[in-house]
Amino acid sequence: MIEDVPEGSLESWRPHIDSPGARDDVLRLAFDYRGDVTLTLKNGAILDGFVSNLRPDAKPPFIEVFAADDEGAAPPRRIPWDDVAAVAFTGRDMADGRSWEAWVAKWEKEHGTKRF
Repeated sequence: MIEDVPEGSLESWRPHIDSPGARDDVLRLAFDYRGDVTLTLKNGAILDGFVSNLRPDAKPPFIEVFAADDEGAAPPRRIPWDDVAAVAFTGRDMADGRSWEAWVAKWEKEHGTKRF
């Protein structure tokens, strides 16, 4: 459904959500993303945070978000999928450059080639 997914990091990506299927795809990507996202809800509210849980099988489907402005041990906020109007990948991608391949390349640069 989403065709313009960038290769590599999703950091700074602001996908266009033009259908329920596109929204579902973007929310799945937001769950896999290792940084904060900015959600714009249909009521106009904006929420910055980390998507910690994804429940497409729930009735109704929802995501849970640890809001960036919450203090310490606040529980995640539950957001129904249908309430999400837009998602922007605004936080730093904490996993960018931390793949297994990147680790091996760094190790080999520091220690020489070795087979694992």
